[in-house]
Amino acid sequence: MSFHLQLHEIEKARQIGRRALEKINYREEEEKLNVWMALVNLEIGFGTDESSDKLFKEAASYNDARLVHMRYAEALHAAGKDEVSFHVLVKHVQN
Repeated sequence: MSFHLQLHEIEKARQIGRRALEKINYREEEEKLNVWMALVNLEIGFGTDESSDKLFKEAASYNDARLVHMRYAEALHAAGKDEVSFHVLVKHVQN
């Protein structure tokens, strides 16, 4: 994915991430979570707020929702989207 991002081939990077999710063994939960979060980070950086939120919800449905919420909030904070990050954390605490 990183290689394609360096070449500004965002769609190819997305395809590589999706293909990785299909190929990684279901027992490798941590590896799948890492790929999900790489895709989420890609959407935060190159997609829209709606696309990153949609992918975040998809990742939360396939992984431990608590971990995904925390890592999504960290990624938003690192991207300078502190207000959105705060709302994600508040929403997670309320659930």
